[in-house]
Amino acid sequence: MTPVIEFRLDLNGLEEEARSFLRYLDAEMNEAMRLSGRAIAEEARASHSFQNQTGDLEDSIRGLRVTGRATDGTLAGGAEAVMPYASYVEAWSEYLGTAFVLRSDEIDRRRDDAVENAVFRSGLR
Repeated sequence: MTPVIEFRLDLNGLEEEARSFLRYLDAEMNEAMRLSGRAIAEEARASHSFQNQTGDLEDSIRGLRVTGRATDGTLAGGAEAVMPYASYVEAWSEYLGTAFVLRSDEIDRRRDDAVENAVFRSGLR
């Protein structure tokens, strides 16, 4: 007869930790998205190439309000310029898109940190 060992994995308690992880993931990703939108806005204000004659357009650049949840695929955020002529300037200089690219490594780090924080806070690690 061949030696055999049988065992079972006990998943008791893991279900609650998994639910906890999802709750924390939503909270952490929401904060990461908020901070990323703020970072894009800061970068756009600092590195734009448009002529800032009155300061109004630059002052109107801000992070968007975060909406949705990461766990259902609806999390959204970003940055915007709210002056009425902002879209014309954006088409000309692409300052928001450039700011996003310049901060993309930071945004990726925030996302990764959010996942790590959710794992830690939920007790999965």
